[in-house]
Amino acid sequence: FEYFYSDSSGDIALRNGALAAQAFPQLHARLQSAHLYADIPAGQQFDLRLSYYYERLSTSDWALDGLLPDSLPAMLSLGATSPDYAGAILSVSFRYHFAKDTDR
Repeated sequence: FEYFYSDSSGDIALRNGALAAQAFPQLHARLQSAHLYADIPAGQQFDLRLSYYYERLSTSDWALDGLLPDSLPAMLSLGATSPDYAGAILSVSFRYHFAKDTDR
């Protein structure tokens, strides 16, 4: 079993120019993933691996989110939005060992 969790935030600060005194909103990102697997002997030279992988990513970027289609930043980013997804994969793998393993 493997589990990964990350929660981060970041600030943007300008040092020069007209926008230097303006505070920008924080950027946020949260990533969670879990991988569960089991190796099952299926014979003297065969193994099966059952595997389940889940990942969830949630981000918040003020420069991409909530823009109108006719605004200049939306035109420059070609309509991109902050990544926000969840996905799962279930897999079955088959392995053949060419050398005969007598310890199994």
